[in-house]
Amino acid sequence: MIRTTPIPKKKVSVKETKKVKAKGKGKSRKGVGGPKSTYSEEKRKQILLLTAEGLTDEKIAKVLGISYPTLWSWKKNNPELLNTIKENKELWDQQIVRSLKARALGYSCPEIKVFCNHRGEITTKEVIKHYPPDPTSMIFWLSNRQRENWKRNAETGTVTEPVSLVMDYVGKEKK
Repeated sequence: MIRTTPIPKKKVSVKETKKVKAKGKGKSRKGVGGPKSTYSEEKRKQILLLTAEGLTDEKIAKVLGISYPTLWSWKKNNPELLNTIKENKELWDQQIVRSLKARALGYSCPEIKVFCNHRGEITTKEVIKHYPPDPTSMIFWLSNRQRENWKRNAETGTVTEPVSLVMDYVGKEKK
């Protein structure tokens, strides 16, 4: 059976509303949001290792067991930490750009092939493996680097007038 009447709201007593309002008053945030996390040299080393691994700020905060605003505050109050984090992120970005460029243009790299004959003898041979250019990488690169020429939904600049069609239906006559 489907309920057609709304579910009544729970009534809150006047005492409970005063308690909620009292918690929000005052400048002290004691007891709100858990224990305060303090920045230390150990935390700095952990943050630098995590950024060197390519983690985002949100993931770093999660790994350290702190909130994102806490990490943001640490970066704001420690310019050296902020600069090192930026440098680590730039290194990752540069590596990704190099990889995307190689993928878009195609590349070759050495590879070791392992063969086993009918007697069970294993032989290895070094070959050059060629990876052809990838069109998806090319499109991605160009649509981000040359937006005016490679928009995904390019505007042609031509304006067309709406076309109206009038159609008459000619059906069979009833006898």
